[in-house]
Amino acid sequence: GVQAAVDPSRRRKGLAKRLMAEAEQFVREELGEDDAVLLVDASNTPARRLYERLGYKRRWADANAKTLSVRDGTVTSDSVKNLCMRKNVGGGPAALLENLQWQQVAALAAVIAAVIERETLASKAVEFASATGDETLLSLARLVGCVVCMSLV
Repeated sequence: GVQAAVDPSRRRKGLAKRLMAEAEQFVREELGEDDAVLLVDASNTPARRLYERLGYKRRWADANAKTLSVRDGTVTSDSVKNLCMRKNVGGGPAALLENLQWQQVAALAAVIAAVIERETLASKAVEFASATGDETLLSLARLVGCVVCMSLV
């Protein structure tokens, strides 16, 4: 396995997101796999939230996991609760749908309602998606927004 971390002084600058994108590309292109799987310490809330925003979903937890730590120059083994998270990185519509988060589904439902009702909800969904900074959500909102525009013509 590979362990990755971002120096605390360089956090909140998009480095972890870029690192994960490169890792996912490696899994897809070099290893020929559609699934990326990772383990994260359940108490590491910032990392867990990042992975969830990137489309990873929890699969199972291991409350009996061990991690290595260095204290005063000595390597020790500590107990940790690990979460296994998975994401389909194969690309295409199936992966896009499989990786949706509930917020994305809610926004997509609003856009679909706009198609059915032929109202201006599509532009509102794009505004909402843009404000979240979620690229997947924004792409979905734009795609369905285009369908709305075409159906109004």
